[in-house]
Amino acid sequence: TFDTPEVLRGVAISGDKNLEEQIPVEIPRALFPVFDLGQRVVLRGDDTDLNRMVIIKNRIRRYGFSGYAGEPLSSSGKVKGILEVYYKQPLEPTPDWADLFSRLSAQVTVAVDKSQLFNNLQNAYVELNQAYDQTLAGWVAALELREKETAMHSREVVDMTIRLAHKMGIKAGDLMHVWRGAYLHDI
Repeated sequence: TFDTPEVLRGVAISGDKNLEEQIPVEIPRALFPVFDLGQRVVLRGDDTDLNRMVIIKNRIRRYGFSGYAGEPLSSSGKVKGILEVYYKQPLEPTPDWADLFSRLSAQVTVAVDKSQLFNNLQNAYVELNQAYDQTLAGWVAALELREKETAMHSREVVDMTIRLAHKMGIKAGDLMHVWRGAYLHDI
């Protein structure tokens, strides 16, 4: 998949374990220019088109493959990655093979999209929590500026509440809510 517009990152590799360890994980996107057109590429080891695709050419020669097939993972008009298949036996793609490869590519594209959406949702959740905590810290700071004696009291209440919650067996994931509530008690 393309992590950034410039870098292709290997997500999953299947096959020879020795090969998996040797194939680089990140590759500049510029080395795969043909996929920006959104078309499937099927190449044999002696194909002259390999001269434009140095990484693929090197992999075919270095690891004894006889050819390559790549299908762009396109979604919303953008190429988000490439489904690659290197094969050792000669391949003559039939219409059934092409249909299967297209369907597999579509499923992988859906998985990539869902993964990216999930990651975006997780990042938004973290950012929302950070904004909430910053807002709470701002309120507490404003209260402390207004009433100096409340500052020590608020901190002591928070410390005692967290210690009590911990002794009561409240889960670590819920302690943040207890911490927030303790800080809010004077606000």
